[in-house]
Amino acid sequence: DESFGELGNVPVEISAELGQATLDLVEWLNLKEGTLVLLNKPANEEIDILFNGVRKGKGKLLVTDSNLSVKVSTTYFGGNNGHQLQNLTV
Repeated sequence: DESFGELGNVPVEISAELGQATLDLVEWLNLKEGTLVLLNKPANEEIDILFNGVRKGKGKLLVTDSNLSVKVSTTYFGGNNGHQLQNLTV
């Protein structure tokens, strides 16, 4: 898209946040392979999408060709000139 000019070529780090948990230091130090850590989100709730560490959207976690992916449902880009993200692989 040429409307961004050279800015359209700037790399942006995209990450997806599944949820959060708080552990005591002792609990953290006692984590072993196979330990389950419960997150603060229900399994059916949308996950947060972050651009350079800032929440800029929500989406549904999927598996596509053996990779995790996010189907974007909402973006928070003020004045995005109609640019919409459809699918991201993270």
